[in-house]
Order: sequence, then structure tokens, then C-alpha cells
Amino acid sequence: MKPSKEHSVRLVLVIDGVGYLLQRLDPDPAVASAAWRLHKTGEKPAIYDVHVDLKGQVHCQCADAVYVREKTGGLCKHAKACLATGLIPKKGGSDGKEKTQASD
Repeated sequence: MKPSKEHSVRLVLVIDGVGYLLQRLDPDPAVASAAWRLHKTGEKPAIYDVHVDLKGQVHCQCADAVYVREKTGGLCKHAKACLATGLIPKKGGSDGKEKTQASD
């Protein structure tokens, strides 16, 4: 029997034509239930952490989330993409409606 060959695997999320390399994080269970680091590629690289807190609210470290969305109760494109792809679980049932919210 041949030994199995190890493979290199990389997850890439594309939001509005911009690629983000994904890195699963292991959050402190007292703080968050799930978390991902998005490494933005291209001309203006950046890193954003997206996590869901213990109340089921999604947070992102991007400027849009920090300065605009958390005040209005909306979600940034990074949080929406993580929810849409199932990287961050939706709070509640499986009726297809978004039940996870940004924090106040």
C-alpha cells in the first residue's frame, strides 16, 4: 500500500472581485464561537478578523464595520460573505433568513 500523499489546500473567498485568503482561527470559547481571518490580496493588502460572539452577533475589524455598520446595526461585506458561505453559522433555525446581527 502506498503512503497517502499530503496536499496543500487553500481556501479563497472572492467578494466583489477581490480575493481573500481564509485562515480559520481558534477563538477563546469564552469570547467567540467561530472566527476567521481574511487576508485581502491585490494592490492594497489588508487583514480582517471576523467572529461571532456568544450572543450570536457577528463582528469584523474592517473600517466599514467599526465606524459605520456597528452604529447602524448592519453588517459589512466581510461578515455578509462569511454568513453567506457558511463560514460563520447563522443564528437560529435553517429557514434561510439571516438571523445573525451586528452589535450595537
